[in-house]
Amino acid sequence: MVLPRTSFSICVRDGSSFLGFVFFSLHVHVHGFSILEAMTSVSVYPGDEFDEDSEALSYTEYDEHREFAAHFGVEKSDDESPGIDLVQLPCQSVASTASGSPSSSSANTPTKLPIKASSDTPSPESATTNASTPSPSASMPRRDLDGYKRRRMVGKQKDPHSCASDHTVDGFALHMHPACKKYLHSKTGDRSLIRKRVLQTKYRLLVELKTLGSIKIDDNAPIQWIRGEENERQAQDTLDEQYFWKVARDRDKCIEDRGYAMNWLDQKVKSMAGTIGPSQQEMRIQGVPTVLLTYQDGSLVIDPKTVQLPANWVRSGESSTLEQLKSCSLSDVLQLLRDHPTVLKLRARLLDLAVRTCNTIHTSKYSFSIELCTKSWQEQSALRVHAHLWLQLKMRTLQIKDAVIGGSTPFINWACLSYMAGTSSRSLAASMAGSFYCCVQKLSTLVSETTTLPWIDYPVKDTWITSLYAGNKISAEVAKAGYLKSVYRAQHNIAQLEFIEAGRKKVAQQTAWEQNEALLRSQQKPWKVLPRVQQWRAQYSEIRSRYKFLVLDGPSSTGKTRYALDQYGIGQMLYSDCSMGIPNLRSFDADKHRAILFDELSPKAALTLKKCLQAGNDTVQLGASPTMAHAYSLHVFKVEMVICCNNWQEELTTLSASEVEWLTTNCFYCAVDGPLWVEEPIGGESFTPPEVEFIDGAMSVPESSRPVQLGCHLRDSSLGIPHEKQRSLI
Repeated sequence: MVLPRTSFSICVRDGSSFLGFVFFSLHVHVHGFSILEAMTSVSVYPGDEFDEDSEALSYTEYDEHREFAAHFGVEKSDDESPGIDLVQLPCQSVASTASGSPSSSSANTPTKLPIKASSDTPSPESATTNASTPSPSASMPRRDLDGYKRRRMVGKQKDPHSCASDHTVDGFALHMHPACKKYLHSKTGDRSLIRKRVLQTKYRLLVELKTLGSIKIDDNAPIQWIRGEENERQAQDTLDEQYFWKVARDRDKCIEDRGYAMNWLDQKVKSMAGTIGPSQQEMRIQGVPTVLLTYQDGSLVIDPKTVQLPANWVRSGESSTLEQLKSCSLSDVLQLLRDHPTVLKLRARLLDLAVRTCNTIHTSKYSFSIELCTKSWQEQSALRVHAHLWLQLKMRTLQIKDAVIGGSTPFINWACLSYMAGTSSRSLAASMAGSFYCCVQKLSTLVSETTTLPWIDYPVKDTWITSLYAGNKISAEVAKAGYLKSVYRAQHNIAQLEFIEAGRKKVAQQTAWEQNEALLRSQQKPWKVLPRVQQWRAQYSEIRSRYKFLVLDGPSSTGKTRYALDQYGIGQMLYSDCSMGIPNLRSFDADKHRAILFDELSPKAALTLKKCLQAGNDTVQLGASPTMAHAYSLHVFKVEMVICCNNWQEELTTLSASEVEWLTTNCFYCAVDGPLWVEEPIGGESFTPPEVEFIDGAMSVPESSRPVQLGCHLRDSSLGIPHEKQRSLI
């Protein structure tokens, strides 16, 4: 009985790796096989039979492999590695029959054909064997399956190399993940929103890292923020990589967000492996109206020794050129670099490239600028120069290799370029922003040239000016002039500019004061310890309804003001100049200030500040007037109050008895007759700070540890302050 035509496949696998396949299409009958079509011919001996129920067979289990190999005499190849279970099929080629042979006469009546030795694969053993009666014990020639091993069914199974790689998500390579493909196939505007949404969270983490100094993402090692350009860049790179891996693997995230994170990681992996595809110079720009190119590399660093200084600028023959340049202002340094050969050569190359490109595209609009990197100059004392070139392309194609200048390949902001490729009005207007960036007078500009004048050839948006000013690229004067020329929202922008300038000046003054204060305290001599005056400080260890204030009365230049300020940390004591009368305490901050110093406050003026000087829990109202236009209120509970005066006792004689009684009752008076600092060690011996004990929040200085006071006579009570707090801490 003849069985129907049957197909079966042999699948050989090693773990999860598909190594090859063999497909057979056979005519089966009871006494043997007639092999008509086969990718690999298999030797079958008479007597082997298939059952009637034979159907398509697919062996996938390891034991079935061995059973099948034992049944058909399949041998393992010796040249295969022991880690891969490959099988080798002993085979002989079937002699092709003539067109008039019985086997080809009828497809339904197969004829048993003798198995002959193949002329393609001869062997000594097969040559001595009778072809018509093959011996079962004869050794058959082997055929390697490497060809089939290389024919991998791509897309039907995972790549064994990618499975072992760390650069996969959900079993997919980063660039093959459906989320990454969906992000890449989304619209330009949608991609911009996706990037903004993902990067907002990253920027929040970066701010948290800079604020706290350390941050941890998932199970990764904590990231430390250490000062220094190299350490900061390394910490930021680590934060970027850990954050994007977190977004890429988070299945609760939006699929577009995950796709953007995978695309970012894929580009990073390719750039690190050097397999990003075509080189940067082989890329091209097309489909955009304009482009902004940036040139910055190691060849654009100027050696300070090559800078020619004017004869009248040379201050000392022993100092180096770099030291003399650092002593000059930024404007003077820029003036010296404008005539440097490196800058002149770079300008000539930029101009040549701009003219050649414009002639090719048939346009005449270009702008370029050469600038000094002020950050590198201020932090590293390096004269690093970079250049910007803006070109109008008119949707033409620009090859990157044609834009190389002196071996320097331009950097291109592809995100900004894709935004300008849009068709919206904002995208079209943004195409001229690059020209304005090149021709505006920035703080670091060395050379600037343009053929398109702002406010004449194109309108300038006020947001461009605001962005440059916020990035410290232009000065306030240039920004104000730009707002006036732009006209639109000029009054609002100028008012905002003046407000920001005032705030910046205030912050700069505060910073300068703190730096000078730290310098003064580092040079300050040790202060004397005034005995038996800890009562004034001890009262603040208790909760009271009111407290007494301290009065330091004495001649000028005895160190009263500095003495009071040095008892607290820098900025913890609010200084108020009261020489003109009533002080202004609007800048008092309860979270920052522990004490208030009223310098040159007279007894008569102190009577108008009774509620304030007593530091009670009641709200203090100051600045009162009939209209109450300038009134303000403060809460100064338990704030330590100190008054420094030169003639307190003299002015008391001009007051009434009740006023003198109130002042005497509510203050600790200390008369200072001499300097409050230590001039020389006592008795020629070194000065040892006294031991200070705090009992229930109050300070106690043992009698044996109290030094002899010099040049200071105390009346009524005195000021006792720990010696540890009398030395400045920077």
